Amino acid sequence: MTPASRTVLRRLAARYVWWKPPAQALRNPERIAAQVMNIGDYDDVQILVKAAGKRFLRGVLHGAEIGTPMPVVERLHAAITAAINSKAYKDRMAQAEGEIPSMTIAETRKFVDDDTVMWGNLIRSLNLKLDQ
Repeated sequence: MTPASRTVLRRLAARYVWWKPPAQALRNPERIAAQVMNIGDYDDVQILVKAAGKRFLRGVLHGAEIGTPMPVVERLHAAITAAINSKAYKDRMAQAEGEIPSMTIAETRKFVDDDTVMWGNLIRSLNLKLDQ
């Protein structure tokens, strides 16, 4: 990878791999490319194609991770666990006579992936667009 393409990937990483500092994200350029191809806007995808090349991107597609990236799941799991273990949450659940849930990381990943599919299907069925 050329220094120019690394510069482009660093800029794209800052935008599309938000859970890591760009310098750390650059250790896995394939993950950056997969994120841009998955959620990037048209212009950023075109910039990626020009910087990385079609051969590199074909390789990314063949080895892409399915589902929500594990670092994102781990951060969500930690945040959810901290929230449900807070005194305020426990007090509210006690008032409502509710149960306090708990999830393993695997259950959190399944929840996030299922939720993503559900919302994606709803958005597509309603033909919603980002600029609406």
